[in-house]
Parts: sequence; C-alpha cells; structure tokens
Amino acid sequence: MNSKAKVEGTYFTDGMFQGCVPDDRNFEKTSKNGWPLNEKNGLRFDFTIDGSRFNLLADDKLNPSQNFPPDGVEEHLAAAFQKLIELSPPANLLQLMSTLRSVEYRPGTEIQTLYIITRPRKNQRQTTNS
Repeated sequence: MNSKAKVEGTYFTDGMFQGCVPDDRNFEKTSKNGWPLNEKNGLRFDFTIDGSRFNLLADDKLNPSQNFPPDGVEEHLAAAFQKLIELSPPANLLQLMSTLRSVEYRPGTEIQTLYIITRPRKNQRQTTNS
C-alpha cells in the first residue's frame, strides 16, 4: 500500500532494474552520466556495479514531473530502459530483471506503470489509469 500523498504534477518510482554488465569498458561511465536515467534528467536511481552485475535501485521519493515531455514519465523511463537493454549483448538478455514501476499524478488521474522486460530486446509497459 502506497502512503505517498497524491499531489498533481508529481511522480515517484520504486523497484529495481538489474542485469549483467556488458563487455563495454565504458559501461559504468556511460550508465552514470550519458544516458537518460540520471538526476540531470529528473530521474533518481542508485547505480551500482558489483562484480559482473549492475543494479539500478529507484529513489522512491515524490518528485515534480514538470520537466518531462507531455507524454509523461512513463515514456521517458521506457526510452531510457530500452537504451540500457540495447547495450546488453544477446547472451546477457536472460539475466535482465525489472521490478520497476512508476506512479505519476496528473490532473484528475493517477498513472501507474510496470516496466516488464520481454524478448527480443524490448521493454514493455503495463499502464493503468485511475
């Protein structure tokens, strides 16, 4: 049960996204700074690499959503995760896992999105409006 206040114009994320580190030597630098899942783009995730695995843990604080395009937080997150999936070589795809969801509060509606990894190399969203 979510105890966050439902304030229009805000969103939060929770859950994690994890997988095997690709053989790309620049993966850590690129992942922290060069792709859309970073704080300068309004998304807050704790990024760690532990051996051959990476983890992105969502910061579940309520954040303003006005910096996102009109299509909302879910489109922005889906595009960011698609880029990460595309970095993974085919042999690592079965190691990707997502329990990530986002909740965005728009005028008169709450949009909940669950980010699911499907094959081949795609992320899929299941969104509900209430």
